[in-house]
Amino acid sequence: MLPSQSETRYHTGKVESVFVSVAEAWQVERFIEAYLELRGYQLTESNRFLLTQQLEAAPGRPPYRIESLVSWLDEKYKHSRRTLTPKLGQ
Repeated sequence: MLPSQSETRYHTGKVESVFVSVAEAWQVERFIEAYLELRGYQLTESNRFLLTQQLEAAPGRPPYRIESLVSWLDEKYKHSRRTLTPKLGQ
């Protein structure tokens, strides 16, 4: 489930929003939730915190595009010792 607009923000930092199209941008919290869900990771505070930390090292400058951040995160976690917790049964 993706967070609603009324939920408390749990991230402030380098990446504030992510463009999913030319006309639509998501708050970084929504991007984090979607990334975890789509990649089959648990929606836990620990996983959210790891992604929040990782996004502080995102290459380049805003505006960030979803494709570039997903690709970058996939590459980072493929070679990282700090792993995200997968969903059970995966």
